[in-house]
Amino acid sequence: MKGTDPDGNLKQVQIEVWDAASGQNIHSEWLWPNSDGVVTKEISWDKFTSGRKYFWLSRTVDWDGSGSAGSGPADSGGGGWCTFTVDHTAPASPAVRSAHFPPPGPDGAVWSLAPAGTPDQWIEVLGNGTKAEDIREFQWRLNRPAYDQKVWVWDTANALASIKLKVDTAGPNVLYVRTVNKAGNLSAPTTYLFYVRPRASLDKPGDVTGDGFPDILAVDAKGNLRTCAGDATGDTDAWLPGAVDNGKPVADGYWKDASGKSALISHSVDWFPGDGVTDLIARMPDGKLYVYPGDGAGRFDIGRRMEVLLPSGAPDAASLTQIVTTEDVTGDGLPDAFARAGDAFWAFTGYTGGSFGQAKLMSATGWTKRDIVGVRDISGDKVPDLVFRDDADPNRGLALRAGKPGASGGADLASLATAGAAVDSKDYTYATTGWGRAAMPLVLGTPDASGDGVPDIWGVTPTGYQYLWRGGTTTTLGDASGRDEDDWHTFLTIG
Repeated sequence: MKGTDPDGNLKQVQIEVWDAASGQNIHSEWLWPNSDGVVTKEISWDKFTSGRKYFWLSRTVDWDGSGSAGSGPADSGGGGWCTFTVDHTAPASPAVRSAHFPPPGPDGAVWSLAPAGTPDQWIEVLGNGTKAEDIREFQWRLNRPAYDQKVWVWDTANALASIKLKVDTAGPNVLYVRTVNKAGNLSAPTTYLFYVRPRASLDKPGDVTGDGFPDILAVDAKGNLRTCAGDATGDTDAWLPGAVDNGKPVADGYWKDASGKSALISHSVDWFPGDGVTDLIARMPDGKLYVYPGDGAGRFDIGRRMEVLLPSGAPDAASLTQIVTTEDVTGDGLPDAFARAGDAFWAFTGYTGGSFGQAKLMSATGWTKRDIVGVRDISGDKVPDLVFRDDADPNRGLALRAGKPGASGGADLASLATAGAAVDSKDYTYATTGWGRAAMPLVLGTPDASGDGVPDIWGVTPTGYQYLWRGGTTTTLGDASGRDEDDWHTFLTIG
């Protein structure tokens, strides 16, 4: 409310509200205006009854004691008091339908008509019992409950609005949408899950859904595999069941044993059968190492798994406490893997036909308190580097060990084995505090998601939030983005 005084002598402005039928006073108060003569007042919601009409007026008084008669019937423009009617009724949650993006169905077998990146696709939103004349707008956002986008009813007979989309993220996507009625009340949100077909191209490193963005896999508390589709900011609000058995859903608990021990999982590139589709490597609770072939859409077929054999001199697969797969590190054109077994750090190289050709003991001690984050080129010199978590040093949460070029390309594994053999004969501090196992229970390196050419890092906090940290080309990690809040602290592992 704004008050004015002809001689600039305004003192206070009154706001008075009362029930139109009973005359009961709801609120009356003299307020001090700001320099523009404006006052604002928030009145508690429970002071009003839904469906009732209320009158209101405003008066002013100056420092000389002179006051205005106040706004009344002559000022309302309608021959009566200024009025409003209160509506506390929330609209119904909207209904959602789409021919372009149908729901996945009970078996997750239904996918979008067109692949990811196809323009001019439509999703329709309907009032679902709320009349068109009562709807102010629908608020929505794809893959994040932010509701910062708006559409309006264009088909009043069906209270229908349309959202035009170009969905770049293949695999699971979710539309968050809610109704806002004319009184400003919000409906409970509707979430609409749909699966988008991958593009017709080979998977890039870390990508399991075929859209070019690295994804993250997780084993949840029930022992089920989840495929969480990533994007350029690391948003992973939508997920799909990551395991199938000849195209059918897999029973709960496949990825853990009766004691709750989880599989160790990792993905990077195509391991089997050379079809250009990213596969999953898993050390299962039975103590064996397997490759699970991917279908290019974020799912892995347990019925087609193949055991992976380690060479002579390698640790028993059952003794592994971590396994991290990566792209070619040694320069032979074949994917590689790194692992921890007890206090030791190992490299497995020369993979072909379901077995690794070489196992190299990188370090026999010092790795009980460390976690492998990733082995990829950080500095931009085309030589893979090692990033690891150092839980023994609270001031050096993440360390960067810069690799030296190998004789045949890639990195010389010896330079990744010890700090003394690395570039500058030392490990750099890549991130300081906040990266210990208690502060960040799950950490995983990933190929570049943000598009700057530097590998990034997934991290999970004890509060259940999952973030993507942007990699830094120097000795400093970048900022976090893409927070997901799906109780990640209950998950058994990520990979």
